[in-house]
Amino acid sequence: FTVDTAGPETALLGPSGPTNDSTPTFGFSSEAGAVFECRVDGEPFTTCASPYTTAALADGVHAFGVRATDEAGNTGASAERAFTIDSVAPVAVIDSGPTGPTSDATPTFAFSSEPGATFQCRVDAAPFAVCTSPHTPSPLTDGNHTFDVLATDAAGNTSERATSVFTVDTGAPATSIDSGPSGLTNDSTPTFSFSSEPGTSFQCRVDTAAFAACSSPHTTAPLADGAHTFEVRATDAA
Repeated sequence: FTVDTAGPETALLGPSGPTNDSTPTFGFSSEAGAVFECRVDGEPFTTCASPYTTAALADGVHAFGVRATDEAGNTGASAERAFTIDSVAPVAVIDSGPTGPTSDATPTFAFSSEPGATFQCRVDAAPFAVCTSPHTPSPLTDGNHTFDVLATDAAGNTSERATSVFTVDTGAPATSIDSGPSGLTNDSTPTFSFSSEPGTSFQCRVDTAAFAACSSPHTTAPLADGAHTFEVRATDAA
């Protein structure tokens, strides 16, 4: 006969920390011939076999324990795993970046979610790829674009996509002076009308003065006799 008074050790595999699986599965092993007992959250130990899948568990902190009894009748210490079930998807938020027109062909986007989340980004219909905030895409052509970001939390839940719609416009607007004196005039406060593409704003100046915001039509302050120049420039919505 063989005297054996030592309790067997049990090796345990399975989720530890966050998981989005509400029925997690655990694998375990011990010495040859051992039988097992399992429990969840301090419930009484009951006979089980590896692999073992729990009943459906609510979101929150849980513990799984398993112990082995060898052929000599020795019961070893329980092997334990603490885990947290989280079935709620995180929320991805785009915190900054262009919406609408922009003149930046490589715009930068900042985004966030719950602590520990990781992110995937894409522009237009490209595949999602791992990214971090802030994210600057490769140079984009003029036109309409979308930026999407997904967040995945530590438990493996993935958010709905957050989207920013923007238009890259790197072309400067053309400005036309539609009316006003050119050449000689006896008007010391001449009026000029000008135009550009829809949504533009204007800056004007006379001679070498600083450019200042203006709108069409624009009448100058009184000017001395002599040669003068009137200039106007447009800034578009981008």
